[in-house]
Amino acid sequence: MANERLRGAILASGLTVEQIAERLGVSSRTVERWVEAKDHRRPYRRFQYALANLLQRDLSDLWSDEQTSSETAEAGRAELVKLYPHRAVVPKELWTTLYAKASRHFDLVVYAGFWLSEDPLFFRLIREKAHDGVPVRLMLGDPGSSSVAQRGEDEGIGPAMASKIRNALANYGPLFGLSGVEFRLHSRAVAKSCDLVVALVRRCPVGRAGG
Repeated sequence: MANERLRGAILASGLTVEQIAERLGVSSRTVERWVEAKDHRRPYRRFQYALANLLQRDLSDLWSDEQTSSETAEAGRAELVKLYPHRAVVPKELWTTLYAKASRHFDLVVYAGFWLSEDPLFFRLIREKAHDGVPVRLMLGDPGSSSVAQRGEDEGIGPAMASKIRNALANYGPLFGLSGVEFRLHSRAVAKSCDLVVALVRRCPVGRAGG
C-alpha cells in the first residue's frame, strides 16, 4: 500500500521527485519506492530525517507509526540517559567508551562500519582486548550478498555499499591473523534479523579479506 502521507507531503511541498532525489543524493526511483512503500518498506533512518526536514514535516506526519518529536524527547527523558536519533550524531568517543567495557566477549555486527576501520583508538582497543584474553569477533556484510545490495539501495548509494565493506576490510588488514581476533562475513539484513546473523555467517579468508 502506497504511503499517501508521504505522497501528499511531497505534493504540498511543490518539489518534484527528481528535485527531492537530487537534494538527498539518491535516485528518483529510490524516492518513488519510498512512496510506493511495497512490503512496508521505508527509507533508511538518516533519509527519513533528511526527508522530513526537507518537506518541513515531523516524522509522524510521514509515517503513522512514528512518535512526534515531543513524544520522542519525552520518552528519552523518562527512560534513557541520552537519546540520539541516528548514529551520525553519537559522539565518537562514546563508542570507544562503550567498547572498552567489554570484559567477556567483544562482538560487533555491522555492514561496513567504515568509520571504525579508520579509528586508531578502536584498533588499539581491539589489540588490548585480545591481549587480555577477551575473544574479539567482527562481522561485516558479505560484499557479494543480496542483503548488502539491498542495503545499498535503501541508503541510496547502490554498489558503493559493497565498496565500503571492501575498503573497511582492507583497513582491518593489520588485525588479520592476530590471536584472539576473528573476522567473518554475514549475509543477512542486520536491522531485521540480528538473531540470525550468528547462525548464518561464513568465515572470511584472512588472506583474501580485502579483495
